[in-house]
Amino acid sequence: MVSKRPGEEETKTYVELFYPGILFAEEEQYTVKVRSPRTIAKKYPKAFAFKFYDLTSKQVMVDGVRRTIAGDKKKVSPTYYPGGVVLTAAGVKRLSGDHETLFSNMRSNGWLRVVKCRTGNFQPFNNGGVVLR
Repeated sequence: MVSKRPGEEETKTYVELFYPGILFAEEEQYTVKVRSPRTIAKKYPKAFAFKFYDLTSKQVMVDGVRRTIAGDKKKVSPTYYPGGVVLTAAGVKRLSGDHETLFSNMRSNGWLRVVKCRTGNFQPFNNGGVVLR
């Protein structure tokens, strides 16, 4: 790969992947050439969700050392949930097993819907989310 000279801007597209963690989701980011939700869903089957964004960066010299600086994320896509199932509070109540903590979290946080992810965890689901079947 050819390195950019200081001062030249470059915009790349990234995918941000979310994996189940102990308390919070674990995240990884990779550059991608194309925003293809189905390709990403197949390539990273252990990720419960992902989204795309663009990032513009450039290299600068600081005290004789080349550094990369970046702007803010832009063109952020919806969050994709491959194989997810959207549930309301009534749907959570109908699930087998004990989901009282989830139901309580929905009530106390004002979540109208959650998505049961392909990895078995639950996440709040807002109108910007997209379930991939």
